[in-house]
Amino acid sequence: MAKLEIEKLRITKPTMRTFNLEVVVDVNESPENLDWTSHLTVSLFYQPRLIASIKLGNFNIRNMVGFKAFIQHLLPNNVDNGIGDDDGLTIAGCSVDEAHELSLNIELTGITKTYVDQFRIRVFGGRVTVDFILSNVNTIQLDFGNCVFSLEKGGNVLALLDGYFDIELGGSEIVLEGDAIVADTNFSGIAILKGVKALKEGNTWIAHAIRSFEAEVNLDRKHL
Repeated sequence: MAKLEIEKLRITKPTMRTFNLEVVVDVNESPENLDWTSHLTVSLFYQPRLIASIKLGNFNIRNMVGFKAFIQHLLPNNVDNGIGDDDGLTIAGCSVDEAHELSLNIELTGITKTYVDQFRIRVFGGRVTVDFILSNVNTIQLDFGNCVFSLEKGGNVLALLDGYFDIELGGSEIVLEGDAIVADTNFSGIAILKGVKALKEGNTWIAHAIRSFEAEVNLDRKHL
């Protein structure tokens, strides 16, 4: 029995229906005839839908509903995907057929939500800066590029912020800056940080995915 572990799964070059995928797999014990393979087919599954597959070129998103659920599961928000134990990415199937083609099925259901950690805010002269660590215990990497976020409290938008947003192995440091909507706003208490839009990915699924980000933050955690 082959023993394979996913060390990294990086999603890049999104379009509205496709993306590229870089997968690093640690092979502890090779499947039979692995050395003779000349083609690779990779399929991504989520709960337990087949959401994307590839032979050559880009991954084609075959089930957008399932892919959306995967993104909602990955980003901080209040969406309950009904997931039980978080076992990480797993390889659900691996085989080599008579045509020397390796098929690899990756199950995404066991991922853990990323979360906002070490949130801090600075307000000076109507200029607002927030920074935090987006903690990620998964082996998934995903680059959203420059994005706009809204800082909201009680249904009111306190500030619009923008900055570079990505998901990296172990976690990524996020810095967002912008202006207060009202100059004398009192930034205190609990607020909600929401994803609004991706500035350079308006014609890709990233533009929709960033809106799944929603995190509760404490505005009393000020920079010293």
